[in-house]
Parts: sequence; C-alpha cells; structure tokens
Amino acid sequence: MSDLSLDKLLKKAENKLQNVHEIVQEKSYELIRQAYKESIFIVITEGFRSIEQQHKLYSQGRTTPGSIVTNAKGGYSYHNYGLAIDIALLDNNGEVDWTIDRRWNKAGEVGKRIGLEWGGD
Repeated sequence: MSDLSLDKLLKKAENKLQNVHEIVQEKSYELIRQAYKESIFIVITEGFRSIEQQHKLYSQGRTTPGSIVTNAKGGYSYHNYGLAIDIALLDNNGEVDWTIDRRWNKAGEVGKRIGLEWGGD
C-alpha cells in the first residue's frame, strides 16, 4: 500500500498540473486528498493542453485512426486555458482501473462538493 500513499499521489499530480490555473490546481489537490479519505485513489491524467494538442485529439477517430475522445476542437476545450483536468482511478495495486463503479460516482460527488464541475454528469 506504500505505493498509494497520499504524498505519492499528490506528488504524481504536480507534473500534470503545470500550466493549470492556480485555483484548479488547489481544487485538484483537494480532490485527491478528500477522495483518499474514502479509499479512492485519484491520478490526474491530463491538465493543460495546447490548441495544437487539442486539434490532434479532436481528429482522432475522425480523420486519424482511433476512437473519438473529445468533441472539442482546438481552442474550444477548457484544457486549452488551464481550466480542466482529467482523472483516472487507481486500484489497490496502483494500476489505472477504468471500471465504472461507485468509486467514480463518489469521486464526482467529492469534486462537486469542493466546487469542481463533474464531466461525468
């Protein structure tokens, strides 16, 4: 369980939160802390994205191979302005777990409680 210490999760978030608005950074750390208390282990998978990166993501599943992952063209995503984060949940072994279960809903509730919008709605 040492791999999933709160300090390690917070440290892991630092890199992904560069160029993210200060208030969003603070709320991201708070989300990780509050969820941790409920045994929900959150990692930030994405923060700021350049408009060029957003264009590339938008073309995925449209003009380039892969699944569609966003409906926002470059310049139309909150990520392009440092105002959004994407998260994933880790299992007890520290591996990303994409299983949609009560933990996701609880993470969303925690986020909304601290003033974030939850894209899962």
